[in-house]
Amino acid sequence: MTTSKLSTTIDSELIEQIRDRVGPRGVSAFVNQALAERLQKARVLDFLAELERDQGSASAAEEKAAAAELSNVFRVS
Repeated sequence: MTTSKLSTTIDSELIEQIRDRVGPRGVSAFVNQALAERLQKARVLDFLAELERDQGSASAAEEKAAAAELSNVFRVS
């Protein structure tokens, strides 16, 4: 994968928290991963909106079952 340099403005408190977590040399990788995860979330939300347009809204039981599955998938160990 190729990379590109980017200049951006980020809240100082966030930068400090990132550096505390990953060290000063891990900031780029951390930000890159965060952006990738945010884009993936946007794609999933777009897909779910399209699915709802095509298939209609999920029932309460379906939403509850999906929430239970998602809590298993995204459980932090």
